[in-house]
This record gives sequence, C-alpha cells and structure tokens, in this order.
Amino acid sequence: MPLNIQQVVNLDPRFYAAYEWFPGAYLLRRWPVTKADLDLVNRFIDIGIEAYPLDPYLPYSAALNYIGYSAQHTEEERLAEAAEAIRYLELSSRRPGADVQIPSVVAYFANQRRKLSDGSSDAASEDAQTLLTLLATSNSQQQPMILESLQRLGVSQDTIAGYLSSNRNSLDLALLQSQPYLPMDFWLPLQEEKLQ
Repeated sequence: MPLNIQQVVNLDPRFYAAYEWFPGAYLLRRWPVTKADLDLVNRFIDIGIEAYPLDPYLPYSAALNYIGYSAQHTEEERLAEAAEAIRYLELSSRRPGADVQIPSVVAYFANQRRKLSDGSSDAASEDAQTLLTLLATSNSQQQPMILESLQRLGVSQDTIAGYLSSNRNSLDLALLQSQPYLPMDFWLPLQEEKLQ
C-alpha cells in the first residue's frame, strides 16, 4: 500500500474520506488492473470496514471493485473474485441502510461463478444457498429481487420456506452478531429471548 495513504489510516482509521477516495485514485492509474491491485485496495477498505462496523457502503464498494477489471485474469482468479465479492455483498446486506441493488449484484456474481464453473450443479447449488442466506438477512426492499433470483435458479417456494424456518435461530444469531449496538458480551444475553 502506498506509504502516504497507510500513514493517513495509521493516524486516523476513522478518516472516512480516505476509504472513498483511495480505491478510485489507485485503480485509475493502473492498467491492466491485476488481482494483486484489487487485493491491495480491498485490504485497505477492510480497515475502513473494521473502523465503521455498521456502514453498508464500504463492503458494497469493495465488492464493486471486482466489476470491470477481471477480463485479463485467470479463471481461478475470477472465481475467487466472484466469491470474495459475494462475501462483501452479504456483509453489506446485513447492515442498516444497505443498498437495494445488492441482490442484483449478488445475482451478477453468482451468474459469473456459474459460467466459470461451466454451469455445474455445485455452483448453482452454492448460488442458491448464498441467495437463501441473503434472503434471511435482507430488508423488505431487497427481498423481491432475491426471490426472483431464486426462482430463476429453480428453487421452489417450499424450499425457501423450509430453509427460513429451519435456520431461523442461527440466522437471527448471525444478524444480532453483525449489528450489536452494545458490547457483544452484554448484547447477546439481552437477546436470548428472541432466539428461543
């Protein structure tokens, strides 16, 4: 990472503008953009994600870094990038104020992953699992797009309802852990009634 931007976040990891500015400024001067370039930028954004645990924009922007730069990358690199982008999008979707377009972007990366995996049933199953998890933690504005993507993958309404009901406690716990407003050791005991 360039020394000057590293010094900025060392002095103040909560200087939000740095996380907005650096990725574009860094990638603009690179062509072709390598996987190492994307990894460097997203490791930097990870510092901001840690400093702003409720901000939905930073993980969303990290995921979007994997769009438009991968044409020259190997198939293995592109598969890893799609998986990483989906991980960032899932993280963003669990935060208050998450972008309503997240399901569409997840569907884009899931489609990329299926194409790179030659449409294998394992990739389709993994995509369905990702979308089911996203559905369980998404807001009401995102849910119609996720349901549409699940239908395109051929997932039945019964499967969706079964997944949501059988995983409710673990999904609730994951959501509570991702959005604590009090220290974790104090927050979780207060939520035990919700999980029963």
